Amino acid sequence: GVGRGIALGFASAGANVMLAARTLSYAEETKADIEAAGGVADIFGIDVKDHAQCSALIAATAKRFGGMDIIVHCAADIAHGGVGHVSDEAMEAGFASIAKAAWWLLEAGRPYLAKASDGGRFIAIGSVNGTFSVVPNMTAYGMAKAALDAFVRGAAGDVVADGITVNAVNPGLIASA
Repeated sequence: GVGRGIALGFASAGANVMLAARTLSYAEETKADIEAAGGVADIFGIDVKDHAQCSALIAATAKRFGGMDIIVHCAADIAHGGVGHVSDEAMEAGFASIAKAAWWLLEAGRPYLAKASDGGRFIAIGSVNGTFSVVPNMTAYGMAKAALDAFVRGAAGDVVADGITVNAVNPGLIASA
């Protein structure tokens, strides 16, 4: 899906890539494609709804590659649905995987991104849904993505003095696997 495309793009530009995935088979396929093209990639199995796992991902990435320059957060684990059609558990999972995970990843990655030679980058994959438009029956998803955008705006000011930029890319609907 979206993460695969991002990983392949960074690898083709010469970046070492840590593939963080809940479904390891997708990451293994992407890793094989990166390595076949001469790139370097590794895999970290993760549930981004868990704070400790987000911190462990950052530590493992720094250990494997000697630091990091860029973190891209594009995970989202949330049911689509409007009011009355998404459980509390699904709503919590969505906010944790989208907005809270962004906080946890930047918090853990901040010391490494601050050491990046050209300034560290934190890029969140948001959505126009909830920020610029509303898609009916995707209210829960839109709420979580709007929270992510609020995080990006606030965090950008929090870490700018460390030489870190925080941005969101907010595409429209994307057909992905």
